[in-house]
Amino acid sequence: MLKKPTRSRLANWALTGLLASLIFTVASAQFTLPWPLWGEARLPDEARLKVRLQAFYAAILSEDLRTMYDTETPFGRSLVTFQEYHGGTGRGLLSRDTVRVDVEVERGCSCTRFLYLPGQERKIGQIRCLVLVDEVQEHASGKRYSGKHIDLWEYTQGEWFYVVSFRGDRCRKD
Repeated sequence: MLKKPTRSRLANWALTGLLASLIFTVASAQFTLPWPLWGEARLPDEARLKVRLQAFYAAILSEDLRTMYDTETPFGRSLVTFQEYHGGTGRGLLSRDTVRVDVEVERGCSCTRFLYLPGQERKIGQIRCLVLVDEVQEHASGKRYSGKHIDLWEYTQGEWFYVVSFRGDRCRKD
């Protein structure tokens, strides 16, 4: 009578370790850690973010496609040339009859630091932050709109880049 082959405990542990290592390697190719783990988000170079935020919204208002394109993320620009660019996600952020817009960073809601394995291609930036933005729009009719919204900005290689805007008047933890 032939006996069924059995694996030793050591072989089972080795196989389990190998599988766990493989799963971790694949899963960690791009993963995030909250930064910081508690409290209000610290925005790297907040003064520069304020400048970029105001320049981006002024460019939308004046339909300055070059500035809007230059404010898009490096990854976004790698997918679309300037000649193919038509205002990206910024076009719908202001009303058509807006004649003036003032935006200010109220505060950072959260920041996420992206970590990559050595040799992995970086497709997105080092840090992405959700930012609560105070906004005042003046319309041609004289009406004013005042409110808040959330912007997602990417900080990479010492510069801020616009990603997308969301409706919302407060940070999630408020």
